Amino acid sequence: MLGFVLNRENRPAESLTSYTQAAALTRPTADDLISVGLDYVLLDDYRMLLNGWRKRSRLIAQTRRWYYLGRTYYTKARLGEARNALRRFLDLDSSNAGRKQSRADIRNRGKAPPLL
Repeated sequence: MLGFVLNRENRPAESLTSYTQAAALTRPTADDLISVGLDYVLLDDYRMLLNGWRKRSRLIAQTRRWYYLGRTYYTKARLGEARNALRRFLDLDSSNAGRKQSRADIRNRGKAPPLL
C-alpha cells in the first residue's frame, strides 16, 4: 500500500524501494507489478519497465499486459512494436473501450498505419 501511495505522490524511487521490500515478504500482485511499471515510466527507465513486464507476464492478465506493453512502445516511438502489441491486446479483448483511443493515438503520430 505504501508503494502505491508513493507512486501517486510522484515519488517513484521511494515507491520502488517500498515495493522491493514488500516483495521480500509476500508475492506481488498484478496490480503491484503495474504500479512498479508506472514507477519506471516516471523515472524514464523504459528498459527496466519492458524487461519487467516481459518476465512477469504470467502474473499480469494477458489483456492488461499487452495493452501496457503497447502503450510503452508507443511512448518510446517504437510504433511497429506498439502496433503489434496493441493488435495482440485487441485479439484478446476486442470489446475494450480503450482500443479506439490507442489506435487513434498511433495513427495521429503520423508514423504508423492504422491498427485495423
